[in-house]
Amino acid sequence: PSLLLNLDLATQHVPAESEILAHVSDPNPTILRATDFGAPTSPTGAPSDWNLAADAVFRIAHEVRRSARATGQTPRLFITGRAGLPLFVQLGCLLSARVLEFTLLNRRKDSTQWDSLHFPPPQNPTAHPDNAPFFAVRSGLNANDNPGRIAVTISTNLRRNAAAPIAFLQKKNEPVAAEIELRTHSLSPEAPPVTFLTGENAPKAAAELMDIFSRIPCLFPNANGLALFIDGPITLAFLAGRAIVPRISPIHNNVWIPSFSGSEYRDALRLPHKPPIPVFIVHADEDRAFAERLKNKTLARTNTRGWHTGMLLPGDPVEEMTGRMLNEAKIILVVVSPNTYAHDDTHHLVERALDRMQHQNAKVIPILARHCDWKSNLPRLGALHALPTGNQWLKSATNNDNDEQWAEVERALRPVIDQVRADLFGEEM
Repeated sequence: PSLLLNLDLATQHVPAESEILAHVSDPNPTILRATDFGAPTSPTGAPSDWNLAADAVFRIAHEVRRSARATGQTPRLFITGRAGLPLFVQLGCLLSARVLEFTLLNRRKDSTQWDSLHFPPPQNPTAHPDNAPFFAVRSGLNANDNPGRIAVTISTNLRRNAAAPIAFLQKKNEPVAAEIELRTHSLSPEAPPVTFLTGENAPKAAAELMDIFSRIPCLFPNANGLALFIDGPITLAFLAGRAIVPRISPIHNNVWIPSFSGSEYRDALRLPHKPPIPVFIVHADEDRAFAERLKNKTLARTNTRGWHTGMLLPGDPVEEMTGRMLNEAKIILVVVSPNTYAHDDTHHLVERALDRMQHQNAKVIPILARHCDWKSNLPRLGALHALPTGNQWLKSATNNDNDEQWAEVERALRPVIDQVRADLFGEEM
């Protein structure tokens, strides 16, 4: 099977999909578009919300692995798009744990020329018959015991401000353990302005990046992470991401990837990126305070994205948005009170939530807010284990005399969230 991964965030100066498909050897690939997974667009492809875009990239990588499990075959990947470089680094990193056959497709800026970089499953990814290095200029690879973050600049000579990486880290008050530069040429006026990655030189570039990144933990044992600055095309960003292998060292498991904008680097992504688990909170209007506390306090440090109908804004399509958020949720918390079954609309949401649970699409958990005969009035919900345990009731969302009950709810939800995350993403997390 073949998959075309298209990080299609840019809205200007982008090739038509038919032009992309002309460079794909499979006439009928399955196309995974970042925008179909919720990535926001922008004229240049640098998203206004990097986390939302990173969530989409994560889900694309998850779909690649799901496809491999479903078919029992490793898919051939074709990777292209117009998006912020950090997103291609992220995608490369997410796929680095698998030996995959992949082809990178990039149309050069202000040109109609395409570069097609094919990588078959490697037999020995560090071996290359040509001794001339792709990154001819290398500095900062002398071992030291300094603490801090390692700044790594990887450049095909786009001639950005050479001081910008360190300026970014200084602005963050981040100690710098080492400053590594990998460039295709010196920055002298006589050097070629840009080196293009092609099908001929890309395997060498990939092998060198893998070799250097694998040596970084040994060279800098006291460093705590990386800051990666990419000056080059999307193909270079993806290959840099492939060289980040979180399982080999904690240094590879704490990576900042800024984005260059104007004349400086700015915050973009931090790896590993873990998308939040969507949580829907069912509540009657009178119980909105319980929903607010669940969202803003109980779930605050759980990497979840809580939502309830009290968050609807004037003019929002109520049925459409409520249905979409309910269908996206992997965990549904039902605030139980006499109003839960007194109001038809709330009761209806409870039944829809239970239908999703019945089809194994979501986990439903009753949250006992205000005392009522809920098991008789909501028999399907009453069959589920509720929080707090022991038939205790929260009674209030604001009083401090029930803090222990609220703390129990928080403690009990954490392993549920962890299990849902493991079921969704497995070892990817």
